Amino acid sequence: MKLKKLTLTVGALAKSTLGAIALGLIAIPYHSVEAQTTQSPQQQIQQQQQQPLRIQLTPKQQQEIQKIRADVRKQIENVLTQEQRNQIQTAMNQGQPPQQAFAALKFTPQQQAKLRQIMISSQQRMESVLTPEQKRQIQQYRENLQRQQQQQQLQQPR
Repeated sequence: MKLKKLTLTVGALAKSTLGAIALGLIAIPYHSVEAQTTQSPQQQIQQQQQQPLRIQLTPKQQQEIQKIRADVRKQIENVLTQEQRNQIQTAMNQGQPPQQAFAALKFTPQQQAKLRQIMISSQQRMESVLTPEQKRQIQQYRENLQRQQQQQQLQQPR
């Protein structure tokens, strides 16, 4: 069975008002680029924090995740008003990344609840496609991110 390397990014698709619940798994092709640089420990930590999770997905898993993502996009589009869809399109036409354009929207409490429900459901559906080892890798990645966020909060001046 041939595996294709993909990057699974745990990314927020909504504003901070949706918080961690809005985290969803997004599979995107991974292109490996190796660079030898001299970095300070602080730079290395920052780079590690920005590194997406890399796991191997089978072609069947890739297809399933693509189906789920397409379904999620449709569900999200149905939650948004025409004005909000226009705002996203305008921002993207101006070169803004889709996640940033989406995050700039103002949501009603009802929209927030529906988006939260969509994201939780999609995360569960995507995780159901994964093997136990892949799930373990994701859990470990999330735990590391949480520790890093806690360390950053402790280091911030008060």
